[in-house]
Amino acid sequence: MRLLSSLGIKRGIMAQLKFPLEFLDVLTLQDRWQCSLNIIQALAELKEIRFFVRPVVLEIALERIFSDRKRYKNILENLSHRQIDHRDVYLLFKSRDVGVKVRNFDEYNIEISVEFCDLVIPITDVEAFENRCLNTVRNTFKLLSKDFTCVLFNGQEYTFGVMQAKVLERLWKAYQDGVPWVYGKHILSDIGSGSERIQSIFSHNKYWRRLVLSDGNGKYRLNLANRPNKNLIA
Repeated sequence: MRLLSSLGIKRGIMAQLKFPLEFLDVLTLQDRWQCSLNIIQALAELKEIRFFVRPVVLEIALERIFSDRKRYKNILENLSHRQIDHRDVYLLFKSRDVGVKVRNFDEYNIEISVEFCDLVIPITDVEAFENRCLNTVRNTFKLLSKDFTCVLFNGQEYTFGVMQAKVLERLWKAYQDGVPWVYGKHILSDIGSGSERIQSIFSHNKYWRRLVLSDGNGKYRLNLANRPNKNLIA
């Protein structure tokens, strides 16, 4: 099945909750697939990919409603595992800047208004969909220099500064070790950077998000669906 290819998608470019999924937001997914938002919306309506509310959004909303911490935590964990109804996803894509009351969250007699930017997709769903529908198109990554300052990604050459390259090297090691997602603060500490945010290191490189994904909750990984070949150093 080559659903993504037929749709014109070109690949290339709450720690405290008992919720094991990592997330991608809609715009990160759009950049990962290099496709229009209409295509992502269509996939959601076809129930090919699932959308959830970003956990921190639920946390903030419920804190305003419940003073009973035990009840609050139970409801928070329950709602965090619940995907948004595909009809509400349609309304969120259509309205963009207008909040939508999530219809299948109302069993507790509460109203939670969600905005388009609050939508997130489990990375496991994204990768499963890619493996199912993208059996021929894969991101490719090759080192052109051992210090990671020059890499070949999907046939295009990219150059990076010293600290930027150290970020890539740290993410490469994590990917090799089978634990691709790494907290940004850990990366910064490991590479000896004085910056407070990963974005600050890449502030003068507009292409870095083609190679690096963010889960929207402080973690980063290389934009590769499968575990890379260890033998890629030129």
